[in-house]
Amino acid sequence: MFLHAFTFLISCVFAFLLVAFIRRFSRRKAAPRYPPGPRPLPVAGNLFDVPRTDLGRGFAELSQTYGDLVYLNVLGQRMLIVGSYDAAEEILDKQSATTSDRPDSVMLRLCGLQWFFPFMPYGQAWRRRRRAFHQSFDAHAIADYHPIQASHVRRLVHNLLASPEKFRQHLQFSLAAMVLQLAYKIELHNVHEEPYTMIERLVNILDDVSIPGKYLVEAFPILQHLPSWLPGTNFKSLAAAVKSETESILTRLHAMSISAVGKHSGPGMDVSIVGRILGDREITGDNTSAELELEGLCKSTAASAYLGEHVPTKTMAQVFIVMMALYPRVQQKAQEELDAVVGPNRLPNFDDIASLPYLNALVNELLRWHSPIPFGIPHRTTSDEEYKGYFIPESTVVFANTWDPKEYPEPDTFIPERFLGGEENDGKPMDPHQYAYGHGRRICPGRFFADETLQLLYASVLHSFDIKPPLDENGRPKQIEYKVSNDTVLSHPVLYDFVITPRSTNAENLIRSMGTGSAA
Repeated sequence: MFLHAFTFLISCVFAFLLVAFIRRFSRRKAAPRYPPGPRPLPVAGNLFDVPRTDLGRGFAELSQTYGDLVYLNVLGQRMLIVGSYDAAEEILDKQSATTSDRPDSVMLRLCGLQWFFPFMPYGQAWRRRRRAFHQSFDAHAIADYHPIQASHVRRLVHNLLASPEKFRQHLQFSLAAMVLQLAYKIELHNVHEEPYTMIERLVNILDDVSIPGKYLVEAFPILQHLPSWLPGTNFKSLAAAVKSETESILTRLHAMSISAVGKHSGPGMDVSIVGRILGDREITGDNTSAELELEGLCKSTAASAYLGEHVPTKTMAQVFIVMMALYPRVQQKAQEELDAVVGPNRLPNFDDIASLPYLNALVNELLRWHSPIPFGIPHRTTSDEEYKGYFIPESTVVFANTWDPKEYPEPDTFIPERFLGGEENDGKPMDPHQYAYGHGRRICPGRFFADETLQLLYASVLHSFDIKPPLDENGRPKQIEYKVSNDTVLSHPVLYDFVITPRSTNAENLIRSMGTGSAA
C-alpha cells in the first residue's frame, strides 16, 4: 500500500512539473516578437545609439542596418523608428485611432504649454482644436487668405530691394506679419510693435523647452516630485515663471485680437482664425458657461497657428535662398519659366502657379531636401499594436523618419527635374508632401496655406532677384556648402551673407512701383 501511495505521489509531482514546463515553454513560445534593433546596455539601454546630430540621416542609417522598424529602449522608454513611408502609413495612418497620442513632456506640462496644438495629448480638447483648424484652413478659407499672402510677399520683395543684406530679418518679419494677421487679424508695421515681440517670445520659450536632453527631469520624471529647495530642481522655478509669462502673453494677444476683429465686424471679419472661431459657436456651444472654453480655444488655436505656420515656413524660405545660391542652373531654369509665363511687367500671382511646372518641381525638391522636422513630432501608442508580425507595445514613442533615401535616386543631389516625370526620369517619385507634414490624424492642418505661401514667395523672389554666394575680400564668390543646425526639434539651414540683386532695371522699377515696404 505504501508503494502505491509513493507511486501516486511521484506521479503527481511529475504531472505538476510537466504542466509547469509546458506553461513556461508556451509562454516562451508566445513571447512577443519585438522589432530588431541594437543590443541595449544595462540601465542606459540604447541611449548611446540615438544620433546626437542630424537625426533624420542618423535614423536612416539605423533603418539601413535593421530594417523598416528599429526598436530602442532609452532609459526605460520604448521607442520605435519607422524608416519607410509604407510602414509609417500602416502604423500611423491606418492605425491612427491608437497611434495619435503624444509622449508626455514633464517640462511642457509644468510650463503650461500643452495648449500648443501639435504637442497636445490626443483627446476631446485636441479634437475641438482640430475642428477649429480645419474650419480655418479648408479650401474656402485658404482662398480668402490670398490677399493677405500676396500683400506680405510684395512687402518682402520691396524690402529685399531696399536692403538685401538684411534678408534674414526680412524673411522673418514678412512671414511673421503674414501669419500674425492670419491668426489674430493684427497688422504689423515694424519689429518693435508689442504683438510681434510677444509672439516671438513664445517662439523662444517653446524652442528652449523642447530642446532634446536639456532638462534632466525629462529623462527622470521623478525629479518633479522633489522639493524645490534641493539642488538640481531649479527647473521648477523656471517652469513656474514661464507658465506665468505665457499666460500673460496669450491673454494680451487675445485682447488685442478681439479689438482688431471688432473693428472689422461684418463682411470679412472672419478672415482670421479668431474671427472664424467667434463666428462659429457650435465649436464650444452658445451659452455663458462656454465663454471660458471659447476664450481658451481662441488663445490656443491662434497661438498654435502662428508657431506651427511661421517657424517651418520661415525655415523653408531660408532653405530656398541657400539652394538657389548653391545651384545657379536651377535658379536660371525657374527664372526662364517665370519670364515665359508671367512676363516682365508684373509679379507672379496665385493664378500663375498651375502654369509653372518647374517651379512646382522645385517646391517638391526643396521639401524633399530639407524637411523642417526631419523625424516628425513623435507619436505615442495607446494600445498594443502589431506590424508584419512585430509587436509594438502600448506607450511606445514612434518616430516617423522623413528622410528615406530609397525613395529617390541620388538622394544627396538637388534635382528638381526628378518631379517632372517623363521617360528620362522613369516616372515621378513620391511627392514629399505625403510625409513631410505628418501622418494620420496628426497631419498638419495648415499645410495647404504653407504650400501656397511658399509657392508665391519662391516665384516672386526668383522673378525679381538673382541670388548668389557671398563674396570674399577680393570680390570673388566664396565656396559654400549646405549645413544644418539641429539644436531643437526643428532643423534649420546655416545661412551665409548671400548677394541678392535685382535681375534688371525693369525688375527694380517694377518693385519700386508697388509702394513702400515695412521696417524690419
